[in-house]
Amino acid sequence: MSKNFYKTDHFIYRQWDRAVEDKVIDAIICKVKPIKAKTTIIVSPKFLKSLNRKIFKKSHLIIVAKGKSLLTLFFVNDLYAYLKSQKDNINPRIVA
Repeated sequence: MSKNFYKTDHFIYRQWDRAVEDKVIDAIICKVKPIKAKTTIIVSPKFLKSLNRKIFKKSHLIIVAKGKSLLTLFFVNDLYAYLKSQKDNINPRIVA
């Protein structure tokens, strides 16, 4: 795990529930610097595939962080609909 971020209990549960390995999280987190505001990290299916991560239906991985804490993660199939539903509530960081 990157020294810049800490996993919350909820994040650890969601990581286990969605079978996302630590090496995948490390590869993503090393590309993002922590900021105080709530941040949505969007990981493309192409990046996940480059890490040999099995993906379903070209899903994007979403990681929500605030400060140095990783809050939750989940997959979305329709990124446009997700972003539209969030409106102004996100501060996106994209890992392509």
